[in-house]
Amino acid sequence: MAQETNITQCASKILDVLIEGGAVAGYAIKVEDLIAASELSDSGFDRADTYLLQAGYIDGTMGGRNGVRWLTPAGIELHQATKASHPSTDINTTHLNLHKSLKRQ
Repeated sequence: MAQETNITQCASKILDVLIEGGAVAGYAIKVEDLIAASELSDSGFDRADTYLLQAGYIDGTMGGRNGVRWLTPAGIELHQATKASHPSTDINTTHLNLHKSLKRQ
């Protein structure tokens, strides 16, 4: 698991995975796969997931790890604004982790 230091870093990792996976309405990613691809601890994921859901940046279904998540337009805009001001050097790592996670199904 990657070491997360704050909720915004965790939220950014979740957004990275959703963006790379093309997760918009109708093309959701299973929570279990999202956790694995983001490499966050359960507590780090839960805090950031709750924040993103409550803020309206992502939407999803209930069901714990069997639920799904997708980006809202506000989430896409947040990701673009964040990456414009803080370009990520590890987006390829996030992309690779998502594909590894999806292959395990």
